[in-house]
Amino acid sequence: MHLKRFKRGFLPSKDPASYFSHFTELNSVNAWGQQLPQLLLEDDFREQAQGWLIPFWPEDKIVPQHYSELRLYYMRLAFIASGYINQVGQTVSKRLPANIAQPLIQVSKLLSRPPILSYDGYALYNWYRLDPSQPIELGNIDTLQNFVDLYDEHWFILVHVAIEALSAEMIYKMVQLDPNNVEQLNTTLACIDDTLKQQYAILKRIPEHMSADLYFSHFRPYIGFFDDVVYEGKNSMRGSYRGETGAQSSILPMLTAFLKIPHQETELTQHLNDMCDYMPKAHRELVQYFDSLPEVKSKASINLFNRVLEHIAQFREQHFEWAKSYINQKTPDATGTGGTPYYKWLNQLIRETRQYKIKPQPIKLNTLEFMVGNICDLDVQAIVRPAHKNIYKGRGVSMEIFDKAGPELLKACEKIGRAKQGEAVITPAFNLLCDAVIHVVPPHWDGGDHWACQSLKELSNCYENAITLALKNNITTLAFVSVGTGGNQFPHAMAAHQALEVLVRHQHKFHKLIICLSNKNSHGIWLKAYHDFQYRLSLKKTA
Repeated sequence: MHLKRFKRGFLPSKDPASYFSHFTELNSVNAWGQQLPQLLLEDDFREQAQGWLIPFWPEDKIVPQHYSELRLYYMRLAFIASGYINQVGQTVSKRLPANIAQPLIQVSKLLSRPPILSYDGYALYNWYRLDPSQPIELGNIDTLQNFVDLYDEHWFILVHVAIEALSAEMIYKMVQLDPNNVEQLNTTLACIDDTLKQQYAILKRIPEHMSADLYFSHFRPYIGFFDDVVYEGKNSMRGSYRGETGAQSSILPMLTAFLKIPHQETELTQHLNDMCDYMPKAHRELVQYFDSLPEVKSKASINLFNRVLEHIAQFREQHFEWAKSYINQKTPDATGTGGTPYYKWLNQLIRETRQYKIKPQPIKLNTLEFMVGNICDLDVQAIVRPAHKNIYKGRGVSMEIFDKAGPELLKACEKIGRAKQGEAVITPAFNLLCDAVIHVVPPHWDGGDHWACQSLKELSNCYENAITLALKNNITTLAFVSVGTGGNQFPHAMAAHQALEVLVRHQHKFHKLIICLSNKNSHGIWLKAYHDFQYRLSLKKTA
């Protein structure tokens, strides 16, 4: 596997060429491509284009040092071809003239791909950096080629480029992985999970600079499929080809192959398989490589594996939401630009991805663990945090949880507002390793017989309500800190004994139930409390 090919994920390893330095005779193609948005506004565009003397690519094989310019040639030519067939304001053409068709057929054969504009030409090869010393990211990239002079189309393309740019480290770790090394596997899954979260955040930015009306009416038609189009000329041919679509990105097919997500064989999955033919050859080969590897599900961390699947499903759901907003609300036709019935297709993929999650089997063993560490670093589905009555407030470990989760957790807590002592509420975990955070409001220790009883009851309620909420949300791996023993000033041993009354009673319902403590002294107090509790329990059984 040539890792250098993928040092930028599925983007080219070098910035795309913007002009022809090796073959200057091709710069006429560059000029026509650059003028295309203005030319497509003219009623006689097709007549003009039929008269262009488009030179063929001057080589009959791929020469590595010319590869970037070969991609530029394909991109310009494919844009011109799609502009000709699908010119907005004109009847869709069923014939592509020989002066465009034959050079496009030639370059497509060289690149082992169908002769139509696909995701690679529309996005992967279609960008440049405003500042070459800065990253490939939104704000520092723009497009080389467009169909229309609207920033909406630039933004649509650039969002996809930015998503692709994030894949580099993920692909590197996946290719380097020894599937039998559990630690390396889980590190790789954590990287995939983090990458998907970042890609999802960029995908959500589509509406910032893209109007649904302009997308649907002004530039979506140009990336539509070719239906029974005649490619005129010496090597005349007739064909139907899928138009450009995000489904031709290699990211999700690669992850599907790596994770072995099964999709029921239907007409829809045949569409999915067809999309691979529109990917660059090296990308298809990488997907096939991951498909050939042994399964990783049985060795993976349940939490990490399921979280990756959930983020894949969420990414597809966001794609689905944009499809509804930008397409479905504009037309009753549920066919995408790639010629796929996207409405049914995406729903099937989302459902089957979630169905593939590891479903823990109930166990009846002692699952209670005590450890010294940082609760933010644990491989569990949820963590429990002690909160103020205003749950967006907290001290100590709470502040660290807020810092690592990012500003979204604070906003979610502010939206909930207040909770009573002993109550528990749940929010997403955002940038934390876990999926959810359960917030409990412990009482303040006041001492005295009456107030002590009341405080201990409310402390028990914190544990009881947190566990109830966890089980209600299908959480089977859960971690607590020592609730109430920080700023709430509960005596540590007393708080531990009170907590264990609840934890031991419910431990059989969990695969993992952890008490995460900040130091060895606290760890010793909890262990002693646990042994004392077990001793008292044994006395009751023998009485």
